Amino acid sequence: MLAKPLKKATAAEIRKFILKEIILIFGCSLKITVDKEPENKAEIAKIIRALGILLIQIFSYNPHAQEQVEADYLSLVNAFAKLANAQSWK
Repeated sequence: MLAKPLKKATAAEIRKFILKEIILIFGCSLKITVDKEPENKAEIAKIIRALGILLIQIFSYNPHAQEQVEADYLSLVNAFAKLANAQSWK
């Protein structure tokens, strides 16, 4: 799982993240799972389909179906909180 804090979660920013931080480093994935939030729609779906990647859309919050994702998300929240607090001390 990869994550990056974004100032704005726009389709363009998410597209850049997918291209630069995932595809250019690890190669093209066979499938990508995203939630059904608006920023994950049209523009991102176009680029994913153009690359031949299977796009799987899930509901935004389903803790029973996404237990591992929820655990990873909590770890990310804690890590980002520590980074944010560490920078405020400088």
